[in-house]
Amino acid sequence: MKIRFALLLLAACVLPNAAPARAASWPVIEEGKKVKMTYTLTADGKEIDSTANKPPLEFVFGEPALLPALQKNVQGLKAGDHKKFTLTPKEGFGEVNPKARVEVPLANFHEAKVEKGMVFSTPGKNGQPVNGVVHEVRKDIVVIDFNHPLAGKTVVFDVEILDVK
Repeated sequence: MKIRFALLLLAACVLPNAAPARAASWPVIEEGKKVKMTYTLTADGKEIDSTANKPPLEFVFGEPALLPALQKNVQGLKAGDHKKFTLTPKEGFGEVNPKARVEVPLANFHEAKVEKGMVFSTPGKNGQPVNGVVHEVRKDIVVIDFNHPLAGKTVVFDVEILDVK
């Protein structure tokens, strides 16, 4: 019994000091590292997107696919880390730009039934598809909003880092 107690006491003294040394050697998120993480994105208290029922998000840190402010907030984290942070519209998906709302003649839609909230894609200036949302339908005019759907919103990310290589 005394030997078992001595071993437990020794483990309690040694293990807390060993864990930080091991964790310190784990790779951290930095330029060029492959990252696997889960996230939940909320705006106005509502869940907008999540990896809860999907595979984790995988990306190479530093590539332009992610929001710069998102990358800034996960930089330096390592596998097992969890972080919740808020992005302002300026840091996140931008402010609402009134010039991104365009009036188009209803006749341009030919025979299609056009309704508020309808999402469609059209070629942009560089040929890449640009998504627009029907903001309003008037008698002969359709107002299309090309702002990001989260423009003007403060968003909250809740992330957990699963792996860094």
